[in-house]
Amino acid sequence: FNDRFWQPGGQPNLKPEQGWNQEAGVEITQQQGRSEIRFQLTAFNRLISDWIQWLPAGSVWTPQNVDRVWSRGLNAGTSLAFVFDKIELSYDIQYDLTFSTRQGPAPDYEREQLIYTPVHQGRLVSNLVFDNWRLRWQQEWTGRVFTRADNSSDLPAIYLHHFSVERPFQWRNMQLNTALSIHNLLDTKYQRVSGRPMPGRWIEFSIITHLNFKK
Repeated sequence: FNDRFWQPGGQPNLKPEQGWNQEAGVEITQQQGRSEIRFQLTAFNRLISDWIQWLPAGSVWTPQNVDRVWSRGLNAGTSLAFVFDKIELSYDIQYDLTFSTRQGPAPDYEREQLIYTPVHQGRLVSNLVFDNWRLRWQQEWTGRVFTRADNSSDLPAIYLHHFSVERPFQWRNMQLNTALSIHNLLDTKYQRVSGRPMPGRWIEFSIITHLNFKK
C-alpha cells in the first residue's frame, strides 16, 4: 500500500511481486548446568519477478519494479549464556550473507548486486546482568554497498559501536524500564545513502511504563 500511495514518491502503477521462496535451516542447542550454547544456520533462495525496490530519484525516493531478482544466502547465529552466582553474561552473534542480483532482461546490469544491498552483515551483542542492572554493548558491521546499478561506485563498510545501561524499577502498580543509550559510541563518520551523512555520537534516554491494574 505504501509502495503505491506514499507521498511523495509512491507509484500507483506498480506491479505486485511474484515468485518462489525456499528456506531450510538447522538449530543445535547444548545446555550444561546454568549455561547454554545455541547455534543456528538458515539457507534461503528466492526468485522474484517484478521485485519492488525503492530508488533515489533526485531528492525523493520512489519504488520501481525490477524485472527479475535472484536473492539467495545464509544466516548464521550463535548465542552463549553463562550464569555465575548473581551475574549473567551472554553473547549473541549474527552473520548474514546475501546475494541479490538482477537476472534480466537488461544485460548490462545482469548478475550485478542490487544497490544499497550489502552482501555481508554482522552483529555482536554482549550483555552483562547483575542486581537488576543490564549493560549492553552492541557492535554492528555492514559491508560495502553499491550506489549504481552497474556496481561502478560504492559506499565503504561501516563498523559501529552502541552502549546502553538499563534498569527496571517497581513503584506501586507500575513498572518503569529506564535506559540510557549512547549510539555510535566512537563518533564514526559514515553514510548509508550516498550524500546523506548519518549522525555522529548521540545519547538517548528512555522510560517505558507498564501499568498493572490487577487487584
